[in-house]
Amino acid sequence: GPQHVYSVFTGTLPSSLEGEWLDGKDAPEGLKALLLRAYRYAVKLGIDEVVLGGCDTDEELRDTLLEYDNEWYMGPEGKEWEECIVRETPNIFMMAKATEASSATSTGPASGGRTLAFGGSTIYSAQLLTLRAQPQPMMVGRLNKEAVRGMWASLAMELLYFTNDDDERYSIQAHTHLLRNITIQAAEPPLGYPVYEARVELWRGNTQPSKVNRADI
Repeated sequence: GPQHVYSVFTGTLPSSLEGEWLDGKDAPEGLKALLLRAYRYAVKLGIDEVVLGGCDTDEELRDTLLEYDNEWYMGPEGKEWEECIVRETPNIFMMAKATEASSATSTGPASGGRTLAFGGSTIYSAQLLTLRAQPQPMMVGRLNKEAVRGMWASLAMELLYFTNDDDERYSIQAHTHLLRNITIQAAEPPLGYPVYEARVELWRGNTQPSKVNRADI
């Protein structure tokens, strides 16, 4: 049944003399791993046969198996699965098992209307993860230097001269075209609150470095 397929796919062989021999010292090295890989390939081919249609020719079957070798990981979650994620393996095929508990509400006087849970059904599923690198469009913009200076000057006047510390003050209100929130945040502390701040220093020969404000860049 499906439990047998799931157990073997995840690496647990049924109890048998052959299985014990594979785990013993007399078995050739790597034979069990090879058998498990062949079984997982067969499970994947069987599911594709039902869902997508099988391979029509021996050449197509050979190409499919070569693709499994080069672009697929099939097996349970674990160390090898994590290594495939790090290596960005294009395709990962796994099997999962979940148990749904059934329940019923008893209305008899002895139960007091309690909900009683009992053994439910087990659901087996195949999971496919696909990694495909796709170009993502990005929008790049440029703010006018004087506009940034003007917002920072307005911020300084509002906080230092008018001493307005209201959380909803005008200087931090959103502005779609000027990106006011980000621009105000990028101001130098204590007026702004940048996540990261790095000053630019220019060296001219043997002279001392001169600091350059971000608005001058």
